[in-house]
Order: sequence, then structure tokens, then C-alpha cells
Amino acid sequence: MIVGQVGCGKSSLLLATLGEMLKVSGKVYWSKNRNSVAYSAQKPWLLNTTVEENITFGSPFIKQRYKAVIDACSLQPDIDLLPFGDQTEIGERDDPFSALDIHLSDHLMQEGILKFLREDKRTVALVTHKLQYLTHADWIIAMKDGSIIREGTLKDFQNHDVELYEQWKTLMNRQDQEFEKETEGESQTILERKTLRRAMYSREAKAQLDDEDEGWHISLLLLITSWCHFAFTWVGWEQSKSVT
Repeated sequence: MIVGQVGCGKSSLLLATLGEMLKVSGKVYWSKNRNSVAYSAQKPWLLNTTVEENITFGSPFIKQRYKAVIDACSLQPDIDLLPFGDQTEIGERDDPFSALDIHLSDHLMQEGILKFLREDKRTVALVTHKLQYLTHADWIIAMKDGSIIREGTLKDFQNHDVELYEQWKTLMNRQDQEFEKETEGESQTILERKTLRRAMYSREAKAQLDDEDEGWHISLLLLITSWCHFAFTWVGWEQSKSVT
């Protein structure tokens, strides 16, 4: 995991590793299967084609793996909103996946990286400002002013760079508090929605009972009217019978 302030060279390090930037010194060694490397840039972009083809990206369509990717990235709710599902054609002017809230970020970390990619035995180099994920890193690279200032495990930073570790700890606690605050806000919103639904249900139930009562009154009135009409007709018939 690579961390550091904005503009310290994190993205440049990745681009140099990919051979997309001229190296001043040093060498980069790749395994024989270079085609297995994937790079997700900080600025997202899309192909002008369907959602499905943006996900498979030229690879053969394997239904089980495709569904696993959809679930790991929590894309199904977004796909359900599109007019033709994953067959909807999108492009750089139509990006429904650009905004990630804190819950979705956590879902992607847990399901996409720690589970999906790790089970597939993938090596992941993650550049992030979300320091709460440092606890999951096998190796951490800390950068500043275009240079690597220290690297190692989180335990190494805790033992050998106490000042930097304490800064990270403060930021991690702040991010955790933001997460808890947002979670509480969403819980309150869910509670308000449930209360509103109960209130609406109560009003609907009361209205239904009122309608049933009114319907019963009308039915009773019609029944009484019918009986009165029948009694009047019967009496009239008996009188005419007596006269005859």
C-alpha cells in the first residue's frame, strides 16, 4: 500500500513501474505473464460501449466470474437503474459509477480486494488516502516530496517512526469517527423512513376501515330499503288480493 500527501509522487511511482514514465535510475522486473497486469487510474474513464464490455474489457465472458465481479464491486444496484441493465451503452459522458461513498469504499475493500483478488492470488498495489485500510497492508510505502521516506509493515512504522505512526493513528481515528457519524445518520434516516411507512400504513389501514364501515352502512341501508320495498309490495299485493 502506498501512502503520502497529495503531489508526493505516488501515481508517478506506479506509472514508472508500468513503464509509462521515464526512469532516472533503477530497474523494474516483471513476471513472464505481463498481460495479467491491471491498472486502475485515479481518474476513471469508460469505453463507449456496454457496461458488460467495460467490465470484461476484451476478456472472454465467464458468467460465474462476471457475477462475482459485479457482487464484489457492488455494481448491481447501479446496473438495475440503467434502462437496459448491463447492456446499456455508456461512455465518458455517462458515468454512474464515479462517486463512492464511505460504505461502498469499505465494501470494495472487503469484497473486491481482500476477498476477491486475494483469493485469486493477485498482488495489489493500492494508492490511497484512506489510512484505516493500512491494517490490511502486507507492505507499506510512505512517500514525501517525490521520494520514498520509509517502507515496511505497519508494525515497523510503529516501532521505528513513532511520529509518522501517531499522525496516521490520529487520521485513522478521525476517519473512523466520520464513518460512525455517517452510519448513525443513515440509521436515523432508515428509522425515519420506517416510522413514516408505519404512519402511512396506519392512515391507509384507518382509511380502509372507514371505507369498509361506510360500505357496510351503505349495504345495510340498501338491505333495509330492499326489505321495505319488498314489504310494501307484499302488503299492496295482499290488499289487492283481498279486494278481489
